[in-house]
Amino acid sequence: MAIYRASVEGHINTDQERFVFTLHINAVTGSAAALATDVADGVTLLWSGPPTPASSIQQLVPLGTGPDLVVVDELDSAGKNVEQAVETLALTGTDVNDSLPPNVSVAVSTRTALPTRAGRGRFYLPPYAVDTCVNGLLDATARSQTAAAAKAMLDHINGGVGQVVINHRFLGTFTPVTAIDVGNVFDQQERRRDKITEVRTRLTLA
Repeated sequence: MAIYRASVEGHINTDQERFVFTLHINAVTGSAAALATDVADGVTLLWSGPPTPASSIQQLVPLGTGPDLVVVDELDSAGKNVEQAVETLALTGTDVNDSLPPNVSVAVSTRTALPTRAGRGRFYLPPYAVDTCVNGLLDATARSQTAAAAKAMLDHINGGVGQVVINHRFLGTFTPVTAIDVGNVFDQQERRRDKITEVRTRLTLA
């Protein structure tokens, strides 16, 4: 058996910035290609269901934002990749409203049977459109759709050749993910704003 790192990469606001989220999967050695297919199909379910919109997020994400690529790396005991497989995607959001800032994200928390912090993880979705934000929080309908879509993605991956896990890298162990949850408070992914050229207004004091 081996641990795999599955990275989903995409564009924000027509490539103004990039987003990446990562899952760890346990599967037999040499499964990178099969897992790449499973993850790509799972991301497609996350994005567009079925059913839509009850189990999809495309209607929550603005035009010009979407996933482009799935990269799956098989990791050795030192965490180095020894095999890689890639699948391309062509998905985009359908919400015509403006995007929230690139570093504003909806986080999907992953849970295991471990009650401690070691049994929890998360992955960050791309920024949603502004109409999903009500009084500064994620709208309840959008939260429900996000949770159902994330569950569909992970269920699909688990139904293939691997199992989504929390990887305890420094211990050399892993714990299967058994549940997900989505909160109504937006999260921050600060690494997403490092490529944006900031336009400033400067005024000289009298």
